[in-house]
Amino acid sequence: MHRWKLTAAYNAGQAMQVSGAGDLARWRQAIDATLHETGLCAPDVDRHSFATFDMAKRGPGIAALSTAPTGTTLNALYNTELQVPFHEGEVPLRFFIVPRNDGSHYLAAVYDHWVADSRAMRCLMQRIFVRYQQPDKPSALPPLTLAAPPFLELFGRHFKPWLPWTIASFCIRGLWHHRNAHRMNLRVPNDYQSHLLYEALPEGLIARVRAYAKAHDASVNDLFLALMGQVMGEFTAVDRANKRRRLFHFRKNKVGLGTIVDIRGQAAANLDDVFGLYLSSYTVLLKDPEKQSLPVLMKTIADDTARYKKGGGTVRAFSAMVAASMFWHLYRPHNHTQMFHKTVPVISGISNVNMSGSWVDRPRPVDLAHTDPPEILDYLRISPAGPLIPLVFTLTTINQRLSLCMTYRTTAFTDAEGQQILRAFVARLAAL
Repeated sequence: MHRWKLTAAYNAGQAMQVSGAGDLARWRQAIDATLHETGLCAPDVDRHSFATFDMAKRGPGIAALSTAPTGTTLNALYNTELQVPFHEGEVPLRFFIVPRNDGSHYLAAVYDHWVADSRAMRCLMQRIFVRYQQPDKPSALPPLTLAAPPFLELFGRHFKPWLPWTIASFCIRGLWHHRNAHRMNLRVPNDYQSHLLYEALPEGLIARVRAYAKAHDASVNDLFLALMGQVMGEFTAVDRANKRRRLFHFRKNKVGLGTIVDIRGQAAANLDDVFGLYLSSYTVLLKDPEKQSLPVLMKTIADDTARYKKGGGTVRAFSAMVAASMFWHLYRPHNHTQMFHKTVPVISGISNVNMSGSWVDRPRPVDLAHTDPPEILDYLRISPAGPLIPLVFTLTTINQRLSLCMTYRTTAFTDAEGQQILRAFVARLAAL
């Protein structure tokens, strides 16, 4: 991921809507105190091996914080900031206060995704908000840490008995698994720009989604994937049908859908308070999903997911990144994007998190009720489209609220096509 970042920015975002007008000095104090406690700074990167980075050598740094101009929307902010890389020696975090017309504001964060995953960033945002809400009171939350055992010490048991063989065999199986996957056309492979579309779905819709999934013995994530499969199946149906079949080549007519997975729970140590990156993914391939019913698709997806997770595939999928790292130097810079694209031919992906009952879904502290302290009104997550997936649906549930942020690479989808896909997905959700 870091080597991809040398080719193009790979930024993600999170934004919390907070009551009242944003206080720049108060946010500055909360952010600085949290980063100092955690020890976050500009990382030292080893460019000659697969080692990640060391963020504990320099001491805490200062993250950029500014107030967005009046009238700036989250879409406009992230459509710019997702493209702006973090430079060497820079703390890989940027914060913005975005005022809203209803008197509240967003604290919008942009972060280098190779440094931290969504879960780590949510933990950091929680600690920042607690300090903003109660600036004169010490935080009761344990500090995040950058210290963690090496990857193989945490996950090595999933690669036994012999690491090189496990990596090689998994990559071969992965190539075979994707043999019939439809490849999206990148009009300009070296165009890395991506755009964001945001949709706040009707309150209470998530209750219907849960009920529908439960009635068919599936998870909410299975249902989201099935809906995404139908939408992307419709979108690519003509291209898949008209694709010329070459002699002795696979048909490449299936729709590949990816799911981002948090693998912390499969580690040999507790990583709850570690600020780092522990993500993997898996792919489901569907034949003509636009022609299949939701219940049939959900069962197919649920069965494939269970089989994949049972074999430890979600952790072993990380080995594909290791293999890609080994071959990276064999490719010319302008072929790096195509290397990833051909290796993982996935049309779209999903990142789905349920934050109901978490820190963003709790009433203000009783002892502060009389002071009318700031409280969280909503929370959004933005996943980057990048080397593996040209379009990503990022869904966040908080109690009865469901938000959808869709990010797409403009070299794969025009803005009109992006709007078409978003409307189709929302329409199918609303029809449940």
